[in-house]
Order: sequence, then structure tokens, then C-alpha cells
Amino acid sequence: MIYTRDAEFAAAAELGDDGSVALGPTGAPDELHARLVALARLIARDAARLRDDGMPPWPQRVLRWRR
Repeated sequence: MIYTRDAEFAAAAELGDDGSVALGPTGAPDELHARLVALARLIARDAARLRDDGMPPWPQRVLRWRR
């Protein structure tokens, strides 16, 4: 979800623990869409490290967004 003062943009993202991200169209300006993709990649890339450290690879804040 991307929120601005004037609008909100929603999309479904599929994150892989290999760092892959599949993000549907948001309708947001290119700059905001690119930032969302970058943040999703950071979360996805971190999953393997978290698992290796004995922590849940997908924290609750990520899991609660799943349907």
C-alpha cells in the first residue's frame, strides 16, 4: 500500500525468500512504484538470513498482510 496526501495505491506482492518480488500494478507514479519494489526486495532478501539466524523469516508485520 502506498499512501500520499492525495491518494492511495494498492497492489498485491509475492515475495520469495531468494529476494524475488512479483508486484502487481499499483497505478502509482513510477518513482513511488519503484520505491515499493525496492522495499519489498529488501524484505525478501532478508528472509534467508533471518531463517539462518533461527528467527522467523517472515515477521508478523509481513504475515498479517497476507490474505
